Amino acid sequence: MVLPLDIVEIPVLKVRFAPRIQPRELNAFRGAVAAKVGLEYEWFHNHNNNKENSSNYHYRYPLVQYKLMKGQPGIFFLGQGVEEAMRLFVQPDWTLTFTRGQKRVHLENMKRESVHIGLSAQKQHYRLRSWMAFNQTNYESYQKADSLIERLQLMERALVGHILALANGLSYHFPERFSLAITDLGQASTVTFSGNKMLAFDIAFQTDAVLPLGAGLGRGVGRGFGEVESV
Repeated sequence: MVLPLDIVEIPVLKVRFAPRIQPRELNAFRGAVAAKVGLEYEWFHNHNNNKENSSNYHYRYPLVQYKLMKGQPGIFFLGQGVEEAMRLFVQPDWTLTFTRGQKRVHLENMKRESVHIGLSAQKQHYRLRSWMAFNQTNYESYQKADSLIERLQLMERALVGHILALANGLSYHFPERFSLAITDLGQASTVTFSGNKMLAFDIAFQTDAVLPLGAGLGRGVGRGFGEVESV
């Protein structure tokens, strides 16, 4: 039971395609969706089409997130991203072909529901899988830390920042500071992201912030990293 202090509902749309794909094919699926919709719609790929801007990417929280759902390719539309979903579904054909024409998928399931974000009087317990906690600068600080306690403190500060980035992307502002503590730290793994080797963590944590289940935290959330799960 969530005891609300300040809780708001966020619409989400979960779309799943069949058949199953390999994890390495998810980025190709993402590219196929962006091409189907049209590259002028930047929420689907998060590149910046404005040639006058010095950045190639939008540094904002992605509201269109690509994930594996039960081993199948899927899209998680969150908040205002739900309105963007119509860009895909106005297409006359919803099938997608990618990975050099060797993989063809079709729409299997679509579900609209609500999730929540806010502040609770009761501790909430969550798990993150494949959470990319650090950018290059913060990772160097993590490597130089002398103790596990220092490393956990760096991770907790990073996680607070990622939650605030999520809230900002949903135009939500916490009415006061929330508490947070990592309660379990699993084995770190090395993943490849944008051609670079990155550390990804499996963690459990508790907080009085209410987080939207299924949303991503950290780096690479648009590609399925760091998904929020309830414990």
